[in-house]
Amino acid sequence: MISAGAKRVLELLKAAEDIDNLDDAEIVCEGRVCYVGLKTISKAKVFELLRLVLIRDNSNQGGGLERYSLNEEGRKFLANPTYVPQIVSALRHRDNN
Repeated sequence: MISAGAKRVLELLKAAEDIDNLDDAEIVCEGRVCYVGLKTISKAKVFELLRLVLIRDNSNQGGGLERYSLNEEGRKFLANPTYVPQIVSALRHRDNN
């Protein structure tokens, strides 16, 4: 459902939010290179989190950087890891109708 690496990215975002470190509370990507704070993460993890609707896109139109942050669904998942299967099931149901 969700990889351990993608879950760790959510945990990093939440930890930064919890201490009001807003600079590290987002994923920043330039092309295929992405960071959470000083930690490099794969763009595949960003796509995984977007596909599961656990982060939101905060990018500005025309800007060279992509920015993503934890959304309410991501926070719900961190509080209850069984939440992702519920999201996946709902998305599959939607796609089949």
